[in-house]
Amino acid sequence: VRDRLPARPVVLSGYVDHRGNVVAPPRFEELQTLDITDGLAVVSGKFAVRNPANEQLVAAKLAEWGAFDYIATGAAMSGALNFTRRTNSAYYAAATWRLTQRFFAAAQAALVQRGIVAPIVVMKADGGALPAPDLTERGCEAVFTGPAASALGVQALVAPQGRAISLDIGGTTTDIALWEEGRPVMAREGATINGYPTAVRALLLRSVGIGGDSLLQMTEAGLQVGPARLGPAMAFGGAAPTLTDALIVAGKISGGAP
Repeated sequence: VRDRLPARPVVLSGYVDHRGNVVAPPRFEELQTLDITDGLAVVSGKFAVRNPANEQLVAAKLAEWGAFDYIATGAAMSGALNFTRRTNSAYYAAATWRLTQRFFAAAQAALVQRGIVAPIVVMKADGGALPAPDLTERGCEAVFTGPAASALGVQALVAPQGRAISLDIGGTTTDIALWEEGRPVMAREGATINGYPTAVRALLLRSVGIGGDSLLQMTEAGLQVGPARLGPAMAFGGAAPTLTDALIVAGKISGGAP
C-alpha cells in the first residue's frame, strides 16, 4: 500500500476489524517518530469507516500536543471502504488546508470590502457545490472544478445524448468529458490526483495542455504544440504563432486581423 501513498506513513499498532470491533487500541509511544515540523497531520485507519474509534484516539492525542494546526482523518473524508483512497484524500485535504484558508479569507474580505452580503459556495469535482466553510476542511474536494464546470456548460448548451465525447477548448487547455444518456460519466471510485487514487467524488474528466493560445514551435523532434503560452494568437495581436493562427491559415476557422 505504501507505494500508493504520496508520503511515507508512520505505521502504528492497533487494529479495527472488518466488523468495526476494536481488536487492539493504538500505542501512543509509537508517535514519537512523527515529523511535526509542518504542523499538519493525517490519521487514517483501515476499516475506520466501520468504527473510527482508533482514528479519533490518535487524532485527540496529537491535538493534545498543540503542535498541529490541522489534523485530517480518513473516515471524515469518505464513508467508502477503500483505505488507500480515504488516506490520500485526507493527505490532500491537509496539504491544501492553509491555501484554502487564505483563499476563502481573501474572498470573504473582498465581499465585505464591496458591501456584498452573500454566502460563498464552491463547485466540487462532481459538479455539485459546498459552502466555503465546509470546503476549507476538505480542500481536496475542489480539485478539477474547472473541467467539471466545462462539463456542466456542455450539458446546459448541448446535452449530448447516447454515448458521446465532449471537448471544451480554452486558451491553454482542452477539457474532455465522456457522456452516457445525456449525463457526464462519473469516475467509478474517485478522482486520481497526481497519480494517486483518492475518494474524491468526481466526473470522469481529462484535461490536456493544448488550447487555442498554445505556442507552435519547431523542435528537433518536429512540430510541437503547447503546453507553453506566450500570449494571444498573432491574429489577435500576439507575438508568437499559436494553434489558433494555424487553424485560421488552414481555413478551418475565421477571425482576427487579416
